Amino acid sequence: MVSTDHCLALKTDGSLWAWGLNDAGQVGDGNLSFSSVPIKVFDSDGIIVNPEETVIPKVAGIEKCKIYGYVKTDSSDNFKDGFNVELDGGVNSTYTDDRGYFEINITSPINNTYTLKISKPSYLSKTIKNIEVLPEVKINSLEFPISILGGDVTKDGIINMFDVIELAKSFNLSIHDKDYKGDCDINKDNVINLLDVIILAKHFNRSSSESIEDFNNL
Repeated sequence: MVSTDHCLALKTDGSLWAWGLNDAGQVGDGNLSFSSVPIKVFDSDGIIVNPEETVIPKVAGIEKCKIYGYVKTDSSDNFKDGFNVELDGGVNSTYTDDRGYFEINITSPINNTYTLKISKPSYLSKTIKNIEVLPEVKINSLEFPISILGGDVTKDGIINMFDVIELAKSFNLSIHDKDYKGDCDINKDNVINLLDVIILAKHFNRSSSESIEDFNNL
């Protein structure tokens, strides 16, 4: 793998080698000096060659980063909790509380920017890219929360006829019925009814791809 400033190579024996720019410990050989020759980082068994000396690169000058904000839906003022909020594949993640608040704390961040994804069954996911690492990053406020759209009961990333059909199968069922499907009860009032249909209809043809935003443009 080649980047603009350093390289990684995986040999046929399974060992990993690195070389190039090393100002943040990218090479992983225990120092911060440029290396023009490949240095073995992991042996063929996946063991770190110099575990005591290996440097884990991190963002210069930032030991901790707190990313926080608020989420809301337009289906119910009381349904703000339980949204999964994760950074770059779920390494750091949390859930919103009953106010819609989330907070993720990163110790020794290794990326300069992160991508945040908010998701929950029955809702389109929301993605915010290019969140710059700072000691404290406020995504938004309680007065101006991130709005999440309901209606994607099949979780295929778009609200369409497949969601209508799935909701129709469970229409008029309540939480006490055997075939009740919680994902179709979009507003979580324990019954699948016209209110859920209205929510779905309001967002018909909307997709998760429309909900990808750049943090700098929020």
